[in-house]
Amino acid sequence: MSLAENAAKKPRAAKPGSLKEKAYQILRRMILTGEFKGGTQVVEADLVTRLQIGRTPIRESVLRLEQEGLVRIVPHKGIFINEMSLKEIQDLIQLRFCLELFAIREAISYITDNDIEGMSQIVDLQEQAMQECDMYEYMELDQRFHQKIFEIIGNDRMLRIMGNLSDQLVACGIRGLRKQERLVQVIIEHREVVRALSKRDANAAFEAVKLHLERVRCSLTDL
Repeated sequence: MSLAENAAKKPRAAKPGSLKEKAYQILRRMILTGEFKGGTQVVEADLVTRLQIGRTPIRESVLRLEQEGLVRIVPHKGIFINEMSLKEIQDLIQLRFCLELFAIREAISYITDNDIEGMSQIVDLQEQAMQECDMYEYMELDQRFHQKIFEIIGNDRMLRIMGNLSDQLVACGIRGLRKQERLVQVIIEHREVVRALSKRDANAAFEAVKLHLERVRCSLTDL
């Protein structure tokens, strides 16, 4: 079973009694793991049958997904899964370079031993997700790792920007992680970042993040 196939079978836990939340989480996972391919049309009636959830919760969840940029609702035509263009991916990576390279230098002044331990634990969990072929959890942990840097420096605006981009980052990440060797390499790169931070070596941390982002760019734009 592939990572993406396994990920699609494990929807996030919904809030008790919230069919809208349940529908949203299932559809979000199906989109981000590629079960629903970019550019394809999704029929509301099919979703009702497949998810065994009523039309109203389905419609509300689709509206939320549209606000997050994962689907497009075209009047008189239906629901379509968004697909990021190469230009959009390049723009997103460029934004990551600007934000993360700034943040990693700043983090040296604020990081604590507890922060380092927390980041190390995230990487351990990410490696476990890889071994369990859970691509969705792998990418969720990947985002937690990078967001942790912004939490450390206490820049709420940057953290909010990264949070708003979270779904796009996950979708891009899954697209660029089709090969097992890249999954392993990401773990190694994350451990290098943690190692540099543990030594309070700003230059080494900067170079580790820069190398990681360069490889992310290659994995996405070479497809």
